[in-house]
Amino acid sequence: MTTQYARGRKVEYETIDMLKGKGWWTIRAAGSHGPVDIIAARFRLDPYNPAKSSRRLAMQVKKGRSPFGDEDRKGLLDAAMHLDAVPILAMKRKVKGEKKWRRDFIIIDSLEMDDRPVSGGFFD
Repeated sequence: MTTQYARGRKVEYETIDMLKGKGWWTIRAAGSHGPVDIIAARFRLDPYNPAKSSRRLAMQVKKGRSPFGDEDRKGLLDAAMHLDAVPILAMKRKVKGEKKWRRDFIIIDSLEMDDRPVSGGFFD
């Protein structure tokens, strides 16, 4: 029987593999039970597109219906602020009526629920 920890760890590693495949350097906060599961960074200079130059991410990873409440949101925002990183909620969930799992990435903008999905080329 697979534990909830093992399922969560698997999703974290899938997210890390995706980021590494796009040139990101990653750290996984194993078993921390803290606000950030993955810290990712990419260091490059792009004078034509400063938004895609060096960037840091603070990610909380959730699978299925795992809760992401107000305390989680506040913790992620605080950690991202200290790391000067973009706070991201990475979710892997089944969509009603579909057989496959879908991966969503959401930028957590504030304590309110006015989050926005990550655009297609964000990680490139």
